[in-house]
Amino acid sequence: MSRSDLPKVRLVASAEPGTDIWVIDGKLRTVAHDARRLEADLAPGLYKVKFQAGSAISEQMVELVSSGAPVEVSVPQLQFMSTAPLSRTELIHEYHRDNAAQTSRQVHVHAGGGSRLFVFSRTFRDRGRVRRSSPPAGQHPAEGLSLLDLQGSIVASLAEAGVGDLGVPDPWSACSVELNPGPYRLRLDVPGVVSLEQLVVASPGWQTQVFLLLDDYGEPSSPTFRADLETASILMAREHDGFNPDDEMLRLTELAQSALARERVKVAKDLLDQLLDWKFENPMLGLYAGHAILAGPEPDHALLSRVVERLRGIIGTHPDLDAMALSLGQPMTQTYDAPPMFRRSWNIVVDRARLDRALVPAGSMASGIAGNVWGEGVWLIWDAEGAQRTAAEPVASDADVARIGDLGAQRVSSEGVLETHEPLDDVDLAILSYTTRRSRARTAATASAEGVMLATPQHEIAEALNLPPSTVEQKVSGLVRKLETPELAAAAPEENMEAHSAPPQLRRYEVSL
Repeated sequence: MSRSDLPKVRLVASAEPGTDIWVIDGKLRTVAHDARRLEADLAPGLYKVKFQAGSAISEQMVELVSSGAPVEVSVPQLQFMSTAPLSRTELIHEYHRDNAAQTSRQVHVHAGGGSRLFVFSRTFRDRGRVRRSSPPAGQHPAEGLSLLDLQGSIVASLAEAGVGDLGVPDPWSACSVELNPGPYRLRLDVPGVVSLEQLVVASPGWQTQVFLLLDDYGEPSSPTFRADLETASILMAREHDGFNPDDEMLRLTELAQSALARERVKVAKDLLDQLLDWKFENPMLGLYAGHAILAGPEPDHALLSRVVERLRGIIGTHPDLDAMALSLGQPMTQTYDAPPMFRRSWNIVVDRARLDRALVPAGSMASGIAGNVWGEGVWLIWDAEGAQRTAAEPVASDADVARIGDLGAQRVSSEGVLETHEPLDDVDLAILSYTTRRSRARTAATASAEGVMLATPQHEIAEALNLPPSTVEQKVSGLVRKLETPELAAAAPEENMEAHSAPPQLRRYEVSL
C-alpha cells in the first residue's frame, strides 16, 4: 500500500493574527497554506511547517503517523522588523520606544487645530545584514526633512522644530505638529542627489504617526544618510492618545502593512475578518489590509464594501479610502488635485482617470506625479522637482502630438538615437517613441490609403503608457518645446565664450522604434 492510500492525519497549525502558515512536504511542495490557523488532512510523512509574520520566519519539522491522533503545532509571537519602535519587534532600543511614546503626546509646532501629525526618525546601526554602512556619529535623523502644505509653504522644518537626542548611540528626533485636517507633503531634500515628497493625511480627531529609519542615498565611496521614505511605517491614533508601543492593534497594523508590501492576501483577509467582528477603530489597518486584498486575483468586494463603509464612519474622506471605493465601482466623490498616500491607490486613480479625465485635473499637483514616481515600495513617492516642472507645463493639443511625431521622424536616427541639449525623462522618451513610430508608419503608407490616422490622439497615448490624460497633455507640451529648440545653446559659441560659460552638455538618448 502506498503512503497516499493510508488514512489521512489531521494537522492543525496556529499562530498570532497576521501570520502566514505553509506546510511543505518532502518534495518541497506546498501542500497547504493559510493565515493564523491552518487545518489540513495529509498523508502520513514528514513535513515542514513554516510560519511568517512580516520579516520573521520560524520553521518546525512535524511527522504525521498513520492512525495517529491529530497533530497540533504552534509558534510564539514572532519578532519582525518594524520601522516603528513597537515592543516585541526587532530594530528597537528602549530609549527609542519610550521617547516616541512620550514626545507623541506633546505639541512642538502649532499650525492649526483639529488633527496632528507626528514624525519620529531614528538611526539603528546594528543592521549589518540589510545595510552596507552606518550614518556618522551624531548625525541628525531629521536632517533634510520638512512638512509642507499643498501649496508648498513650509509648515515645519522637522530638525529645527522638534526635539531629540544626538548623544545616544543611535540618535532620534521627534516632531509633533498640531494642524488643520487635510493632506500635507512630507519632503526630504538630499543635496546633490534628489528631493523627494510623499503625501501624509491628517484626519479630523486623529494623529497620523510617521516613523522613519535612516538609509544611504549616496555612492559606496561617499555615503549620504537621510530618512528612508520608502520603508516608512505610518500608523494612526486618536489625537490625544499618542503612540503606544505596547498596543497589539498597532502590531497588527504593522503586519497589515507587510501584507500589502508582500501581497499576502490570506493574511490581509484574516485581519479584516477579525477586525470587522471586533469594534475596530484603526483606520490604517483597514486601509493596508483592504488594498492588499485588492491586489489579489479575486478581491472580495463584499468584504471591501464593509471596510469602506466602516472607515467612512471613522475618518470620513481620505484619498486612499476614496481609491478603494473607486475600485469597487462606487462613484467619484472628489477629484485628485493631490495624490493619494499608497502607490496602489495611485494605480487605481490612473486607471480610472483614463475613463474620466476630470479625476486628475490638468495643472494639479497630482498631474505632475506620473513619470516622476520614485521607488518600489508601498508609498507613492515622487521626485519633487520633476513633478513641479510637469505640473507647470501648459495643456497641449492633438496638433502638438502630431508635431512631436514629425520632429521625432526628422531628428531620431534610423538606429533610434536622438542627440539634444535638453533633458528628457522616461515619459518624454516613451511619448517620443510612440508618436515617432506612428508618424513613420503614416509616412510609409500611401497618402491616399484609407484608414491611415493623421494624428495620434492624446487619450490613445494615455492608454498605451498608463498615464492620466492630464499628465500626457502637459508632457506633450513640454516635449514640443524641448524638440523645437535643440541647438539653442550651441548656436553662438563665441557668445558663450565671452560669457565665460560652457555650452550645455549634448545628451544622447536611445529611442525605441
